[in-house]
Amino acid sequence: MRILLTGDAEVEEQQVLRERLPSDGLLADVLKVVHHGSAHQDPAFPDAVRPSVALVPVGAGNTYGHPNEAVLARLARGGARVLRTDVEGDVAVVRASSGLAFVRLQCRASRGSESGARSAADVLGERRLHFVLFVVRGAVRLLLLRL
Repeated sequence: MRILLTGDAEVEEQQVLRERLPSDGLLADVLKVVHHGSAHQDPAFPDAVRPSVALVPVGAGNTYGHPNEAVLARLARGGARVLRTDVEGDVAVVRASSGLAFVRLQCRASRGSESGARSAADVLGERRLHFVLFVVRGAVRLLLLRL
């Protein structure tokens, strides 16, 4: 399992990573999207990462216009499941025996159950849980478990 936590890497930093690493050097299963999904990104960067899950920690109703719709669309076109904290609330991405899953840690009353979402009890109750990647209040927290 590969996780890429990009922080607020600027366009130039993203380009340097793409240019200096081998072609598979940026591949990751889980990508924490750069700077809340802002438009100021290297357009080729998500294609180089090819994540299955893209986490976008962003505050609801922010005045910066984050996340950028074109960035989200590019991630989705590349096959990533995009999880936004302004929509999903706090989430955990989990690798269990069945593969990647996500858990909402804070339920939104206005949203119903969504395909792919699993209860925390279901996921955390599995015996072969390898890791949990939490995004809480816009910050990424990593909890490693070996069960």
